[in-house]
Amino acid sequence: MGITFQKAFNKKNSELVIGSNFSKSDDKIEDIQFNILDIFKLLRKLPNKNSTSPDSVPYILLKKCAFPLSHIITELFRLILDEGEIPEIWKHSIVIPIFKKGDKTITDNYRPIALTCTLCRTFERLLANKLIEFLRNKDFFSIEQFGFLKQRSTVTQLLTMLNQIYSCVDRGNKVDIVYIDFKKAFDTVPIELLIQKVRYIGIDGKILKFLINFLNNRKFKVRIEQDFSEEYPIHSGVPQGSVLGPLLFVIFINDLPEHLPKGVNIKIYADDIKLYVEHNNDNNRNKLKESLLIIEKWAKNNGLRISIDKCVCLYIGKNNDKQQYFIDGLPIKKENCVRDLGILIDTDLSFSAHITKITKQAYSMIVCD
Repeated sequence: MGITFQKAFNKKNSELVIGSNFSKSDDKIEDIQFNILDIFKLLRKLPNKNSTSPDSVPYILLKKCAFPLSHIITELFRLILDEGEIPEIWKHSIVIPIFKKGDKTITDNYRPIALTCTLCRTFERLLANKLIEFLRNKDFFSIEQFGFLKQRSTVTQLLTMLNQIYSCVDRGNKVDIVYIDFKKAFDTVPIELLIQKVRYIGIDGKILKFLINFLNNRKFKVRIEQDFSEEYPIHSGVPQGSVLGPLLFVIFINDLPEHLPKGVNIKIYADDIKLYVEHNNDNNRNKLKESLLIIEKWAKNNGLRISIDKCVCLYIGKNNDKQQYFIDGLPIKKENCVRDLGILIDTDLSFSAHITKITKQAYSMIVCD
């Protein structure tokens, strides 16, 4: 199973470079300042968990012993950042396969859940908070990204999109939506290109040195019950199960909306992407076709792959003639109902499929009780 999970990662690729649309920042953050009180507060906010991690240090221990440990952990974190070196164990993760559905003997039917070191995650939280503050102050984050950021969520994204779509329908127009799926996006991000982007947006100095060390030469092993596999190297991607991983991916994908033509809407939640355009069965849809070509090129230039079999089209509005769209020369599937961030959206915007699903779930809970 470990071999199967390892296949998700790409080999190192040093040929990829940042595109010309990626703007370089003159503002820099090279170090962060923190004290014992900051670390104490961070430790006290940890969850009451006693879960396994590669360093065998449970959250509950750090939380309950926050007062006596704060001083030494503060010194440890300061030393790690000053030296740019991290404990080797911080680069290790334990992967627990969680069954999704289908044949239990097929390894692709399992979702890998990664457990990383609790002390490392604590330091990551400290650093992530400082980086997010720095990037927010310079208005770095795209307004189209709704993942892993405060005051943005699946709910705010769906409300924003549906409000736009209802306005289009009220005007008597149609809307074509294309859902794009990147194949194992978090696992396949080219590390060298990610580091280039991180440096370009002003993250440098001690922080950059830490991130380079943090991202490279990582390893994982699979745990099934009490048995462990051998260790496998990781050559690409942002670390699954980490705190910094989602933020680094948001940084990596942040420039994508800037490449699209005006008139095409894009909404992103982490690696979930959808494009949509208002039209009246006219040439406005050509902008959506152009955008798909742009995303093809962007994905290629950024070392990501599109899962064409998981991409779908949804057509909203009366008498929509359902234009065929393509990715990499292959037709995208047409659907009458699509699962969008947990909500079933249909072509009539009736939400009948979602209501039926929720009703069945509620009924089954009543019967079980």
